[in-house]
Amino acid sequence: MNDANEAIQGSSEKKTVKQLFLEKAQPVAHEQIEALFVAYENFRQHNDYTEEIINILDSDTITALFSRFGSAFCAFDMSEIINKLRDNDIRPIDIVIFIQNYGLLYRFTYRYNESNVIFMGLYEYMQLHPDFHRHKGAPLVWLRDNYWDLGYKDVAMKFMMLTLVEDAIQDSGELKTTNRGVYFRIVWSHNLPAELVRDYFSEVYKIYTENGTPSFPEDILLELDYRWKNTIPTHSEMKNYSISKAYAKVMLEKAKIDKTGRLLEKLMKYLLLNVPGCKSITSAIVGSGSDHDVLATFDGPEVDFRSDTGRLLICQCKNTKDRTGIKDVNHFAYYLQSSRVSLGLLVSINGITGEDGTKIEEEYALRIITHLAQRTNTYIILIDEDDLEKIAQGLSILIIINEKYLKIRLDLAKDPGML
Repeated sequence: MNDANEAIQGSSEKKTVKQLFLEKAQPVAHEQIEALFVAYENFRQHNDYTEEIINILDSDTITALFSRFGSAFCAFDMSEIINKLRDNDIRPIDIVIFIQNYGLLYRFTYRYNESNVIFMGLYEYMQLHPDFHRHKGAPLVWLRDNYWDLGYKDVAMKFMMLTLVEDAIQDSGELKTTNRGVYFRIVWSHNLPAELVRDYFSEVYKIYTENGTPSFPEDILLELDYRWKNTIPTHSEMKNYSISKAYAKVMLEKAKIDKTGRLLEKLMKYLLLNVPGCKSITSAIVGSGSDHDVLATFDGPEVDFRSDTGRLLICQCKNTKDRTGIKDVNHFAYYLQSSRVSLGLLVSINGITGEDGTKIEEEYALRIITHLAQRTNTYIILIDEDDLEKIAQGLSILIIINEKYLKIRLDLAKDPGML
């Protein structure tokens, strides 16, 4: 009789999430499921919503999630997966926790880069769908932890500050030291003074209330000072370049139709800010007397063009109704030389154009730029719409600058990356 009762009781126990995945996935994915769950069994084992989500997702989707390229599949199909769950009335918070736990499977098996792909995909979905779930702190703080464990402490600090922005908005500018993940990380690990963190919380909420309800915390981060940039990047970190492609694409589309050039300036400030060790400030901060739009400084090991050009970079943005021509190139060259800065970015959505819109003047401008570099060791890098589109898709701005720099310095017929 006791044996029968034990059998009934055992059959009524809920299955673990791993068991649910193994039952739903095709056999080819079983080995991956077993490997991922070794280090992270705490996948909300007995939550009803988890079982419901697994039942909603079809066998092919579950199998793909636990294939060799599961993290990439999740990121690329993030919208489709989330929208399907939303159509089946799964609460946004439950969807976020489910995807978060999926990302943690990779994190706790030390597959940090794959985990980052998942969390960045979730974060960008939340950015583009502000009606889904307003607070985006969950993916941001795990991105911070992954980069911290990779040894990329400068990149980790950026995601820490984005998390701070989200928490400051959620808590109406009040710094909470107990039930949030920001305080102990940013004060104890990143060595930021508690009073400065408290000031940032107040400043973020002030900006938020004055500017409405932006779905991109990057908008607010760009308005803060750079006292939080207190880390010198490591040699291996210098090549890392991680941006929110969702934010960059939205900003680029807005910059194309903004003839004041201010949004293009803001976009360039953001793109440069994501370079490890870089601090970028705009002319609005420097003062109206300056003849540049963005000034960038670099800290850390010199591993590319910065070994030759030094720590300073000046960026000038041209997206006004007037064309950008030879006169602008000459004027910018004079400003760089008078400022004793060796590297400048001349950013124009339409590139360098002649009176009739042909490329003749562009070729002439490139020849002037090459001669200027050979004569004075001053380099002007032209950035146009095609370059900005590539960066918004995720290509590092460092790669583009470095290739154009080498092309000018060595007077090459093609970009080095095409040789």
